[in-house]
Amino acid sequence: MAYNPYAERMRQVRAYFAGHAAEGRIADGLARLDAERDVPAAAALLGSYFAAHRQGDVRELRQIAYAFSDKRLAKALVESTLRDEVLMKAIAARSYPHPIGFDKLVLHSAGWKLRLHIYWRSPQELATELAHLHRFEMASAPITGELTNHLYEVRYADDGAMHAYTGYERDSTGVLHKRFVGRAHLVPQGIQTFVPGQSYAQSLEHAHFVETNAETGHTNGDICSTIYIHGPGLKDAAGRSIPILFERDRVPDATVGEIAQMTMDQLDTALRRYKALLDESLRFYDWMFDEKYGRNLSVGLVAGYFLCEAFDTTRTIEMWEEHRAACVDVLRSRESMLRRLVAKELRIEDLSGADRTTRYFQQLVNKSWEHPGGPAEWLAQYGDLVAELERYLGALLGDYCRRSDLRVLKPIWELDTKRLSGGAHYGHISAMLEAARIVGPQILARFRTFDLEVTDREGPLTEIDVLVHRELRRILGAHYPEYGFAGEETEPETTANRRWLVDAIDGTRNFVHGNRNFAVSISCQERDGDRWRTTDAVVALPAQGEVYWAERGGGAYHIDWHGKETRLRAPAKATALDLVELSIRGFGERAGGLQQRLLDGGATPRATGCASLGLAMVSGTGATGAIITANEYDVAAGWLIADEAGARCATRTFERAGRSFTAYIVGASPAVHEKLCAAVDAVLDGSRSSEHAKQT
Repeated sequence: MAYNPYAERMRQVRAYFAGHAAEGRIADGLARLDAERDVPAAAALLGSYFAAHRQGDVRELRQIAYAFSDKRLAKALVESTLRDEVLMKAIAARSYPHPIGFDKLVLHSAGWKLRLHIYWRSPQELATELAHLHRFEMASAPITGELTNHLYEVRYADDGAMHAYTGYERDSTGVLHKRFVGRAHLVPQGIQTFVPGQSYAQSLEHAHFVETNAETGHTNGDICSTIYIHGPGLKDAAGRSIPILFERDRVPDATVGEIAQMTMDQLDTALRRYKALLDESLRFYDWMFDEKYGRNLSVGLVAGYFLCEAFDTTRTIEMWEEHRAACVDVLRSRESMLRRLVAKELRIEDLSGADRTTRYFQQLVNKSWEHPGGPAEWLAQYGDLVAELERYLGALLGDYCRRSDLRVLKPIWELDTKRLSGGAHYGHISAMLEAARIVGPQILARFRTFDLEVTDREGPLTEIDVLVHRELRRILGAHYPEYGFAGEETEPETTANRRWLVDAIDGTRNFVHGNRNFAVSISCQERDGDRWRTTDAVVALPAQGEVYWAERGGGAYHIDWHGKETRLRAPAKATALDLVELSIRGFGERAGGLQQRLLDGGATPRATGCASLGLAMVSGTGATGAIITANEYDVAAGWLIADEAGARCATRTFERAGRSFTAYIVGASPAVHEKLCAAVDAVLDGSRSSEHAKQT
């Protein structure tokens, strides 16, 4: 049975508005939202609410936001939006990627606004949100992840520690300004973390800033997203209708650049990425609340969160197996505190808002209040946190995941993500990393056995290539059954608009001879006219325990054998050729001339023997350039990784002996790229049938 608390949530919201001046209209709006689950229904509900909203009553605003705090509703809103091209155009025109790292998607605007915020990134590269004072009332409901709200009272004073600035004041010509308006003290009023299924509201008078789990490193490794309700613009007591930003330093007044609105492609990509994340999250929670376990497993998950916080790790299963006694001590201590909270001997308000375990106590106390048999019965069923964790882990490893090497509390954390610049892995990347992780041990089981049968067509092929190709097709097909599949092995032509393109073992000759430089190369591609365009890429190195991956428009990343993940950036200022990866099959008698030109230019040619790795290394991890003549399945993944790392990419096609060849040319910088292209053009006598320049 699917876990679906939405009916009870809607009942609570209806009960709250009983006797309200707009009770009938709000009840009708809730019924329509529940039935239609699209943006027009959401807009109708909020329109009815704001027509009767009483300024200052943020408690009722929070209740309206509570009606939206449901993953299935969020998914339905996204799906219905993706089907409505007119609505998509309107949303793109008023939405933008915010500079601090989240997508601000304005689903509806009518004086008030309904927004979807998706926090993809951490502040490793982006600024943390400034404390600020809104000029509107707002409410927010987390859909995934966690969000911590820091609340302040503002006291303007000449000796204030903070400097106040107008938040984007527009002059008569339309230019935005950031202008100093005075000094202020920000007096802390509390810190509270909110999780999916909750909501919070913000009054006009209080300043705040939020941190998401993507920024704080909180236990929950999910991407944070919220439904955000932006009330009508209001004036404060001084008549000011401009938001205020607070900074510690006095900075000069300045104009502020406009943030470019989203394109339709950016919006479509963001919504499809987000839908994939919701699909995985719902699958996980449906499993956790399935009735086959007698009672749900959610308390065991929260017990695991306590261990994550206590030991500052997401590798909870490893801690449980290797340090069980210490883990039991932590859980017994938390259990004692929980019993006092449920018995109301202690209040949540008495605990520190800055202590991240407080939010998990709040979740458990909420569960006890919501239990049909009451808090005491809930405690009798779920109060043994050690037993609940054991129950959860047993079901996780025996049913949901069935992987003996899993070491994290939630499988969606397991994909080697360490608070990434690019956010958690999701969708295509998640499926591709899973596939590479599964086939890696199968490949290594035959590595350096030297008993492989090798056939040779255009290159060596072993039975392991065939086995891995079929396994990749099975795994990826289970995630996306409607996609086509292509690679070195012959596959039927697809009419689908998406396909997987794989090279099961790129660098088979290396693999056969015990050389570690071989890769599992996987690309996801979309149809672009009569061509295929790579949107996602993974190059996994089983013998080295490392992975490269990239997403078009989302950057390129490297996961080392410790599991640490870093964003890749090609050295844009490189001027010398230095190390150049070469694989120039097809050049024939011109190969020697090309090598000599590179040597004369100061290059040291290298032949790694693995095309996808050779290209990926031009991301600042081993080469300043590459010239590789190969098939598309050899190069598609490495090409996107280099491209997203900022390298310059181009192709040259040429004929030799009645065959057409394509040389893929990648330079870490414009200067290196120009030299490589010039060398290739010179030996090809300047002739080429096509050229593809990097798209930026």
